[in-house]
Amino acid sequence: MRKVRQLTESLWRRWFIPGAAETPAAEAARQAEEAARRAAALHTALKERDARDREARRRHVARKKEIAQLKAGLKSAKNEAVAAGIAADEARIEAAYFRELAAGRLSTPQSEAPASLDSTHRRDGWLHRRFRHLAWRREMRLGVLFQHEPRVLKPSPLPRPALPDDQLPVISIVTPSYQQAAFVERTLLSVLDQQYPKLDYIVMDGGSTDESPALIAKHAARFSHWQSERDGGHTQALAAGFARARGDVLAWLNSDDTLLPGVLRFVGEFFARHPDVDVLYGHRVLIDERDATIGRWVLPPHDADFNLWTDFLPQETMFWRRSAFDRAGGMDPYFRFAMDWDLILRLQKTGARFRRVPYFLGCFRIHEAQKSITQANTVALEENARLRHRELGPRFTPARLERRVVSFQLRAAFYDFLLRLGLRL
Repeated sequence: MRKVRQLTESLWRRWFIPGAAETPAAEAARQAEEAARRAAALHTALKERDARDREARRRHVARKKEIAQLKAGLKSAKNEAVAAGIAADEARIEAAYFRELAAGRLSTPQSEAPASLDSTHRRDGWLHRRFRHLAWRREMRLGVLFQHEPRVLKPSPLPRPALPDDQLPVISIVTPSYQQAAFVERTLLSVLDQQYPKLDYIVMDGGSTDESPALIAKHAARFSHWQSERDGGHTQALAAGFARARGDVLAWLNSDDTLLPGVLRFVGEFFARHPDVDVLYGHRVLIDERDATIGRWVLPPHDADFNLWTDFLPQETMFWRRSAFDRAGGMDPYFRFAMDWDLILRLQKTGARFRRVPYFLGCFRIHEAQKSITQANTVALEENARLRHRELGPRFTPARLERRVVSFQLRAAFYDFLLRLGLRL
């Protein structure tokens, strides 16, 4: 069609328009010029289109960067409170550690070179953050003292007694007390009302000026020994009590905690049946001032390495053989708060064999005057720092501690889940 149109235009000019006839060369030049104009117009259109595409891509990339920055800001704001809490905990632990070090009360171990505060332990990978989220989303959280609103305490059943009384060991329990009139009688009755046939119960009151001595004296006939006089503090009272103990199995129960029903019989039969076990402990129930449960700690099987880093072992549920206690050297009077963790670490170091049983054995009471609350940010930090330095030396950093706690909590949550299904492992 284009050739027909060109031929028609040529004939029209030649026949009807005087002087308009073109030579073949002129017509070819005109057609070439027209083709050049069309090519130039097309090239200009393509350049404009490319420029529009580049601008659109530039705006798209800029928008993606802006969105990424907004997301990062939102994520940072969301985690600000958690990060601040972790940083504060790390600062408190490190401050206590370096106070002890500066005061000359810590000696640097020579077994390994000091560990740097390497960033690999401070940067949380995605997997670790996910595990941490899973670890602390459950109601049962180790280290957390208030987990839910008060509920009626319903003790879980223990295995039925199977051994005669003459095969049971003598169990010696020491209760140190000072100004605990509100709770001490409930503590005493939680032990005495179990009617354990070979109980050696010793109560050491530190010269209380409240009603504690009168409440203790009401049950004096059922004690092997009791006294109310000034002493050198909690640890010294325990040492004096254990010096009077005559049992093969030892324990202490603070004057605001309680034992659950049937525990002494269970413990006595367990040690009689398991001569290879030196230390026994179980799960913990958290109770308030009115004996209502406000939480619980379910422990996974014993982990000696984790005990070097922090102490979640429930002291009120722990019983041990006298032979293991003597090998460990008894109570260390230096410690005013962490004397239980110190004893656990020395028992481990001297070869004591631990066993965690899948039963709730004791109740840990939470109240305003409790030492675990009033001394948590003072004496506790300093003594815990001393023990960590003694056992771990420069291996310890808050980031490494946090990773081990998350892993242990995940295991504890798993065993709590099994326990709620009725599986005791």
